[in-house]
Amino acid sequence: MFNDFINGGGSFLAMFLMALGTNIITRTMDEHGAFSVKLHGPGGLGALLSLTPIPVNIWMATYFGLYEGLYAGIAAWFVVQIILTGITKFFMPSNVGYLFNAASFAMVIGIILSVSTLP
Repeated sequence: MFNDFINGGGSFLAMFLMALGTNIITRTMDEHGAFSVKLHGPGGLGALLSLTPIPVNIWMATYFGLYEGLYAGIAAWFVVQIILTGITKFFMPSNVGYLFNAASFAMVIGIILSVSTLP
């Protein structure tokens, strides 16, 4: 399943960073509310970043699907989400709100890496 992705120059680091960022941001939204002023401050950038997991999740499936095909892309997205949800749930503290900015940065780095390694 990963042969074309590995041989074609796909980046597992990009997938990992995007998935980790979306999971942490999603957990933060669950704990504090999507548009919490307490979490993001009075500006609108934090509220905008709260919405980024939606297109990034679609991009992860598309990125892997460019190498392996549509069904493999969707299956890989499910696998990555399940694994990283378990990692963030069991190995990170319950309050991950302080990781919101780092997760946003990791997600952006993952997007840049994935775009730079397109087939």
